[in-house]
Amino acid sequence: MSTSATDFDGAEGRLARGTATIRLLGGRIICPESGLDAVGTLDLSGEAVLAVHLGTPPPAPGALVLDAGGMVVAPGFIDLHAEVAEPGHAHREPLHATLAAAVRAGYTRICTHPATDPPLDRPFAVRALLQRVSEIGLAGVLPVASLTLGDDPGRLTELYSLAGAGAAAFGLGDRSLDDAGLWRRALEYARAAGRPVFEFPEDASLTGDGVLNEGAVATRLGLPGATGAAEDVRVWRAVALAEHLGVPIHVGPITTRGAARILRQARVTGLPVTAAASIAHLHLTDADVAGSELHAPFDPQLRYHPTLRAAADRDALRAAVTEGWIEAVTCLHRPRSTHEKARTFQDALPGAAGFQTALGLMLRCAEDLRWPFATLVSRLSLGPAQVLGRPDLGRLTPGARADVVVFDPTASTTIAADPAGEAASNTPWLGQTLPGRVRFTLVDGRVVYDAAAR
Repeated sequence: MSTSATDFDGAEGRLARGTATIRLLGGRIICPESGLDAVGTLDLSGEAVLAVHLGTPPPAPGALVLDAGGMVVAPGFIDLHAEVAEPGHAHREPLHATLAAAVRAGYTRICTHPATDPPLDRPFAVRALLQRVSEIGLAGVLPVASLTLGDDPGRLTELYSLAGAGAAAFGLGDRSLDDAGLWRRALEYARAAGRPVFEFPEDASLTGDGVLNEGAVATRLGLPGATGAAEDVRVWRAVALAEHLGVPIHVGPITTRGAARILRQARVTGLPVTAAASIAHLHLTDADVAGSELHAPFDPQLRYHPTLRAAADRDALRAAVTEGWIEAVTCLHRPRSTHEKARTFQDALPGAAGFQTALGLMLRCAEDLRWPFATLVSRLSLGPAQVLGRPDLGRLTPGARADVVVFDPTASTTIAADPAGEAASNTPWLGQTLPGRVRFTLVDGRVVYDAAAR
């Protein structure tokens, strides 16, 4: 006998008692990879997608039936540039709270920043993180292991061993490797290890102590400016090495119109360079720091790294995401404690919690830029999966991994602080109401979030 998700203990409790087959009934199924966008039924079996039914589905005795009527059924969202604060900085946000925030937002996999404490620079650190994630049992984590040793940044890590321990990619988090020769060798080793390399495109010697886009707004506010050229030169370097070595490189998040232009030129010529933009940078500009209808002047919650740019930069990013030159959008989750943000704009630690606002802000982009839902879904799921070289993710085709999000685009969500005080709430949209609400999130065929059970 089929069971709805409104049973007394919710879908999570029902599944925990041994249901192996799940049916998502009557939702609008969107799979950008196959081009599917139609009302139907999605069947999951174990950890994989079993079938998609566009007509009347066959009986599914014993299946857990989740009513998805009126909602969008999509591949689970994947974030390429998240930061977890544990180990080392759990006071900002414990790992279980980060993963819970992720699944509430429809994220089923997140790539983690390598700059934990200790850093993800040795196989034991990667294995320990993955073991902790497995014990928590919510969103999956795809570790981005460090390219260099934390205690000797002039030496490359053992990339082969890190890949064997479970590293999904290599990078340096929110900093770039200055030594171009070492960077080249890292790319060659990463290619042999079969993992992509992430480049944070910033020349710190050009950025200096800048905290806002270099230009008229920063000058008027008396804030040190950060030139966009610091980003552009690193994107040029990535493109040159991708062309010379034939090695795939991922740059991101990019924030400048110059970087968007360079990327477009590289992609037109067929170079293996991918990119991500952050959701915040698709909405906010340096003018918001001066004060707006929604944001107070010098609000430290608007301190980001990379910094907020001019309106022309934001518009160039929006165009590149719309056209597909930027195939991935990141929520750029950076949890910060209250005291790290309760400072002046210039002194506040940069970063914002990104999961809670991701869907709503992407729905606003879809409305403003007239995206079909397939574009929104692609930038949050298929695009990131392609960057990672993971054909099992970002799709709703038979045999794909059963990572699924079900969301209601007609509902709304008020952004609020976590009542338990665990999940970070350092966001400039706190207290605001955004469109959309996640109803279910499934990871490996398990219901890990059911909004009705909360």
